[in-house]
Amino acid sequence: MRPELKVPSWVPPLVAELARKRYDGASASGAEHEAALIARIISDSRMQDVWDELRERTGSGAKTYKLKAIDPAVEISRISGPLPFPKSFSSREDWIQHLALRAIFEEAVLLGTLLSPDAIRASRAAKLKDFESTLQKLQEDAKFISLKWTGRKGVPQLYTKASASFEQAAKNYARIIKQELSFGWPDVAAQLFCVGLVNKIASLFHQRRHLLVANIASIVLKREIDSEQVKEWDRGHWGLKARKRSSRPSE
Repeated sequence: MRPELKVPSWVPPLVAELARKRYDGASASGAEHEAALIARIISDSRMQDVWDELRERTGSGAKTYKLKAIDPAVEISRISGPLPFPKSFSSREDWIQHLALRAIFEEAVLLGTLLSPDAIRASRAAKLKDFESTLQKLQEDAKFISLKWTGRKGVPQLYTKASASFEQAAKNYARIIKQELSFGWPDVAAQLFCVGLVNKIASLFHQRRHLLVANIASIVLKREIDSEQVKEWDRGHWGLKARKRSSRPSE
């Protein structure tokens, strides 16, 4: 059982609430990778800069957020007037901003659970185990057919061909295992994580914040990633090019 999650005072309240809930659930279910990821995101001091930037205020009396989250019900409010918000927040704008911060944290945990180094290692280990199991079975089948039937009088040629096919399939799987071990999955995972989080932030704020994503990604992926790298990935195969592909009209 993991120790209780320690949440620094600078963590936004809705983020802290969700983090404790997700951490306790992950710990209880034995999802160690997820629990460790949540603890890392919550406690790393670099996240304070992320939250501070997203809570920075500007304008007269500093009442408006410098980077303001989009209120999904803004059109309704123009017709019906002011919309409700929880009493624990000073305004609806304040509440919507904190919901956006929670959404960013939730997306980072979701993507990180799938794409963090720990998750990639576990996924690759399981995949390689399946490949190696299939390889062993193919080799055993090829050997069985060869010893039992090949060369015997009156045995259909099909058995000889089947033995050769199994042997070739085994060689192909051996190549797959070798390629899987050498493939740059960590780099692909980093790109997918960063572009996914850029897209999430863009949906919340209508801005593509590469530096913010670089800071979060460096924590989640346990490697230094700068904003220029995130910007390049956001323009690449998984980013801008993918958005252009998806926007093309279907024939």
